[in-house]
Amino acid sequence: MPSPLARALLALAVVLAAKLDGKPLDTVEDFLGELRQHRPGDRVNLTIIRDGREQQMTATLADNPNG
Repeated sequence: MPSPLARALLALAVVLAAKLDGKPLDTVEDFLGELRQHRPGDRVNLTIIRDGREQQMTATLADNPNG
């Protein structure tokens, strides 16, 4: 079962996260590394690219039910 964040991102269709809290994300490893700096309940600011346009969004992180 995907995490709540993964479900939210999947609901947005094809999305590229360009920045997390203003830090550029060049790889999936960058994205996961930045997420590991936070705890469930933290709010993060995401800059995403969807349909070729940059958009800002805020997400509240949840615990990963799969560990």
